[in-house]
Amino acid sequence: MERSGLDFQPLVGSGWLFFLGLCACLALYWSWRSSQGLSPRRRGLLLALRSLLVFGVVITLSGPSLRKERVRRIPGKAVVLVDRSASMGVEAREEAVARLLQPEALKELSSNYRVQFQGFSDGLEGLDPTALGPAEGEDTDLLGALEAMGRHLGDQAIAGIALISDAVDRRGSFRSPEAEARLKALGIPVSLLVPGEATGKDGGVELLDPPKLAFVRNTFQAKFRVRARGLKGQRLQLTYHMPGIEEGSQWVEVTDDIFEKDLMVPLKPVRVGRQVLTVELSPVLGENQIQNNRLEVPLQVVRDRLRVLQVAGEPTWDVRFLRRLLKEDPGIDLISFFILRTHGDSNEVPEEELSLIPFPERELFMEQLDTFDVVIFQDFDFAPYSVGRYLRHVRDFVLENGGGFVMVGGPRSFTEGGYAGTPVGEILPVELGAGPADQRFFHPRVTAQGHPILDLRPGQSVQGLLDSLPLLAGHNRLGRPKPGSTVLLVHPEHSESRPEPVMVASRMGRGRSLAIGVDSLWNWQLPAAEAKAGQRPYYRFWHKALRWLAGDLAYSRLQWSGLSERHPSGKPLRFRMGLKDPQWKPQANGQIELRLEHRHEAPRKVQATTDEAGWAGFEIEDLRDGVWSLKAVASAEGAEVAQLEGVVLVGALGPERRELGPDGAIATRIASATGGEVLNWQRHDLTDVPWKAVWTERVEAVEWTPLWNRPWMILLWLIPGLLAILLRRRWNLA
Repeated sequence: MERSGLDFQPLVGSGWLFFLGLCACLALYWSWRSSQGLSPRRRGLLLALRSLLVFGVVITLSGPSLRKERVRRIPGKAVVLVDRSASMGVEAREEAVARLLQPEALKELSSNYRVQFQGFSDGLEGLDPTALGPAEGEDTDLLGALEAMGRHLGDQAIAGIALISDAVDRRGSFRSPEAEARLKALGIPVSLLVPGEATGKDGGVELLDPPKLAFVRNTFQAKFRVRARGLKGQRLQLTYHMPGIEEGSQWVEVTDDIFEKDLMVPLKPVRVGRQVLTVELSPVLGENQIQNNRLEVPLQVVRDRLRVLQVAGEPTWDVRFLRRLLKEDPGIDLISFFILRTHGDSNEVPEEELSLIPFPERELFMEQLDTFDVVIFQDFDFAPYSVGRYLRHVRDFVLENGGGFVMVGGPRSFTEGGYAGTPVGEILPVELGAGPADQRFFHPRVTAQGHPILDLRPGQSVQGLLDSLPLLAGHNRLGRPKPGSTVLLVHPEHSESRPEPVMVASRMGRGRSLAIGVDSLWNWQLPAAEAKAGQRPYYRFWHKALRWLAGDLAYSRLQWSGLSERHPSGKPLRFRMGLKDPQWKPQANGQIELRLEHRHEAPRKVQATTDEAGWAGFEIEDLRDGVWSLKAVASAEGAEVAQLEGVVLVGALGPERRELGPDGAIATRIASATGGEVLNWQRHDLTDVPWKAVWTERVEAVEWTPLWNRPWMILLWLIPGLLAILLRRRWNLA
């Protein structure tokens, strides 16, 4: 397209033009004065002719030129904004998007507009319509994406935005009163192509505000949101369960075609560790998808407080110091019994008048034992209190229920307490030696520097710390450590031929056991020793020991590294496991057997050997979607040394996939606020969008033709001047 116009390119500078214009005005003024003797008509004629002369001179000096342009008209930009969040990853929706973006479907649109493609989820991202990958975005921010697109486009000529989406907004931006004003501020019409599934059937469940941690034996309220579409009049059952607790359920009456209801469900975990909370909403025949009817949530169940049972023979200094320390620790729930009365004591006084009750051995060791995490026998001989028949419950508490047991030395402990050959003797980490206690004072020698129980002064020598503390007053004679046990402290005279262990730890079955062959650890808490050390070694020791006994995963010889609770479908699961030896140094050549279980598959077993640094790598392929339970058993030199359990959710639907929409209310709100329309993508395509007819122009070539040097241009202003001269002479003017 060509167009012409008049342009000016002055022959002189603006200053000269102003000066010449001033001179011309003065000349006209004197010409007017010199013609005072003429009639007004003649004076006006002369002034007009001279004015034409002056105007012609000024125009000529302005350099008039004829400007010819070759102009190209550029169509406006049509923006296609495609939702790439996971809720668009359903097969039917991916097929619909691919159909809308086919080259054949875009041919007509591309001939009338410049088309720009852009993807988004929680932000803008590049999009190639010829190579669409799976929609995997973890969030949707519709309003934020539209505003970011508006800033990106700037002042360009925009025919409109076609938003291909289910109109589900996870950010909740449209609940804000400012949303409509923000949409209008875009100044661009936005039309939406949405799935035509509003009349289909679908139900789903989602966990709102999932807890980062759950506490064992503590009830927490889980908040579930049940959504339903097209299921009015149906009665849906929501069931839920966790390992170790009975399955529960609630019924939901669907009262509307678009239905949403929040339910509060009380849950009380009974086991520590990684667990999976499974929630299912009963499916209905004809649902669009049933994957979002099942919800699996990984939970880390921990102890908020350790529940400790302390049973002592009498209130010695060691017993009193430990009881006071445990009472002051807010993380410990302590039940403490000092045995001050036996069944053989005089019973002539009525029971209700006695302040000392008999030892409640049945309640503690049969009815309540499983509620504790750690049991402490401190200078306690069981025989006088009819506790012997309950010792097997203590053994089972450790071996089968995963509890912790510690025996603290004294004249009523170990061999002196008669524990040889008893069920409790089976769970002690040492053989019970014969002989009287050694009453000499001593500083213990450290043999397992890296063990977490002995982490008394981080980054510094434990032996140096113990040597600076008061001497310990004697110790019970303990025998040889059992296989797999870790000797933490020994007497200075300890040797292979004459073992003198003082403190020994070991894993026993599912639980853990600790033997402390002294009753004078309270010396470590003396003010003078504490001031000298600048630490609290007595407190730190028991804090670490109790958590190790309770099975805290941070104190296990076997550890996960790189194991995620959620894993994408179809990809190999890769992680490492680290193993420590009894002295808590890297265990080389350790054998780790990993057992993987899925409810719909036969169990798998994978084995690996640790390297010199104590690490073993695993790569597991072809994992079916769902919950996989992992149990690792580590062995060294033919003996089992550690166990570890975990769970992995493979291919679990995230929150984005659980709310599939479409949300007609949001789609309508966007279209009405911006001047667009809402279209069903099953009946419409991008050519049906009401694009605005806009374009921009680009000048590709310019040609100037000067007019001021043309003869006719000069004659145009000379002729009035010559006529004015002739008339003046005819009218006898000078």
